[in-house]
Amino acid sequence: MVTSSEEASVENLALMRFYLKNAPSEIKDWSRGANVPYIDPCLYFLLYGRQGDFKSFPHPDNEVNAFAFSVKEGLDAYRYLLQTVSGYRSRNKGETHSRRQFYDGWRKFQEDNPDTARHYQGFVAGVKDDVSYLQDVVAIDLQKTKHEIVARDLSGQVKGEKILIVGSVKKDKIGDYTKSMISISENKQDPSGKKRKGKNFICITHPDPKALDVLKGQIEELEQKKRIGSNIEFFEFGALGAHMEQSDRVYVDLPMGDDPQADAKMVDAWVSKKRKDNVLTHMRGVPKKLMESTDLWLGACIRDDCVLPEDIVDEIGRRSKINKRIVRAVFGTSQRISELRFGGIQNPSDTIEQEQREAEYPLETQLHFD
Repeated sequence: MVTSSEEASVENLALMRFYLKNAPSEIKDWSRGANVPYIDPCLYFLLYGRQGDFKSFPHPDNEVNAFAFSVKEGLDAYRYLLQTVSGYRSRNKGETHSRRQFYDGWRKFQEDNPDTARHYQGFVAGVKDDVSYLQDVVAIDLQKTKHEIVARDLSGQVKGEKILIVGSVKKDKIGDYTKSMISISENKQDPSGKKRKGKNFICITHPDPKALDVLKGQIEELEQKKRIGSNIEFFEFGALGAHMEQSDRVYVDLPMGDDPQADAKMVDAWVSKKRKDNVLTHMRGVPKKLMESTDLWLGACIRDDCVLPEDIVDEIGRRSKINKRIVRAVFGTSQRISELRFGGIQNPSDTIEQEQREAEYPLETQLHFD
């Protein structure tokens, strides 16, 4: 049985993971009044703490399993906690939401249970150190593979640049790529989000005036919901040439070949411009043809100032291969960290790096160099 003065550790750790929304009422009631820290992510609810603190937990019987209840203890619990907080138990590997949710849950637990929280200070500090090592050292080269982010990265977009988006509309709704490109361009411009209002660094057009009106209405709604923080400029497609000349980065979010006249106008405006330091990125190829470009766009984009859909697909593939190796490394390292913590090692990252050095330069090699 846990004592009130027992410090939380890997050895006495218990972790419970389940769908809180679908859990029986007695488990919901216990969780809301629990005297243990928690993480409240998008899907699963996760409780972690000293094993004895869960003595009164109303474990479900064998017939109640619809909410995917699971329990882990000791080393297994700590490994799972590290992988969760570092974002590697999520569908989007390496995301940072889980880390923030861990911190938010810990702060709330400290506020509500200051006396008990004192016995978790060292444990939580260790989790923070270990997660930082996984994210900032082991997974330092992890790269995002979302189509729009790869497109932005390949374009070379940096803070302070003027952005032009030839947007898309689908079923009277703003296209997903267009909406996402606005968001990630805003984030590139000002990650803190404190200075976006009033910035007219994004302009949008569409070859169909009715579709342009839809984009205006949709973006106005997003602004009202505070999903967009910038004042976005709209212009008629006929003024495309001048705007291409002025814009640092141009993103085209229209299927190739659907509107040959619009394609021809965009290509002509781009190859005719005098400016040579801006970049056009076409985010979509021919529908149902694996993002292949048409001959028109292939002929226009033989210079270094164009990024084609094939380039984006190739880069996603390259990043995915690297990321798979990184994910395996994160899972392996989290296992080793947990083993070391379970064995009482206070600075597991130092031990791991020493082990790596010894593996790279075995004792025999070291002696030979001496």
